[in-house]
Amino acid sequence: FLQVLEAAFNCSARHKEAFEHLLATYLDIRNNTAVVQQHHSGSASSQFLILFRLWLDDYKKKALFASILNPMLFLYRNYYPVFENLESHGASLWGGVIEAMLGIPMPFENIAPIDNGWTWSAVKLSTTDPLVVKAIDLCMSSANTNWEIVTSDLVSPPCEGSGINPCYATHMAVRYAYSSLPSLLRAIKHREIESYLLSEFIPPLQRFLYLCSPAKVQEAFLLHVMNSDVKFIEISKYSICSMLDNDVNGIIFANPTSEFLSHTKSLGVDLESCGNPL
Repeated sequence: FLQVLEAAFNCSARHKEAFEHLLATYLDIRNNTAVVQQHHSGSASSQFLILFRLWLDDYKKKALFASILNPMLFLYRNYYPVFENLESHGASLWGGVIEAMLGIPMPFENIAPIDNGWTWSAVKLSTTDPLVVKAIDLCMSSANTNWEIVTSDLVSPPCEGSGINPCYATHMAVRYAYSSLPSLLRAIKHREIESYLLSEFIPPLQRFLYLCSPAKVQEAFLLHVMNSDVKFIEISKYSICSMLDNDVNGIIFANPTSEFLSHTKSLGVDLESCGNPL
């Protein structure tokens, strides 16, 4: 949080991120207190679903970082002009893309109208370079969301002039096709974006949806419950999974965009399969 405050001196988008951080912390404290106060009055299943909904927003944020932004942070660690802008502007771009393309609500405040740095994270990672593939694999497979820890055995690429070697990552064509983030998100939402531009978003979205598949969400939440200080939920693992089968899909995939999914299938990519993209 202190890093966000420091960066806020130079970036208006970080002002809103700092406020969002404070507000989220306040809501977490308030909501978790409410859950504990209700634990004697509700059924085990209702208690469970309350806790699940409180947890889910944080999980979707972590899934976005693990699948898309953390590998970028690793690759650009030695190129500070990009590195310092990836978290706030990256969440703005990719959170907006996920909402516009898939209709999945993300836990970020909309800063698109004032986001002049969205192109920093409009980066296409290599799918063949061993270092990039390994970094993505580590960020995706670990429960630890600290990318510096999970990639500690890897060495980030050196800075070369105006960036890193193109064998690791290149600029997405979409950053040159649209002058602002709102115009890009409108084009995506109304299906007016060219197929060759749309296809650049597919690999990152596949990774995100893999982490947000019902099986992955159930597994992560069960671990969260077992490690939680809230001990009043006395319910079996199988009952939990049974209750979540519909609830996971209903909350994560609220208003899924079938038209977009059909369009990606026409490009040869089935996002609905949520198979492991690694």
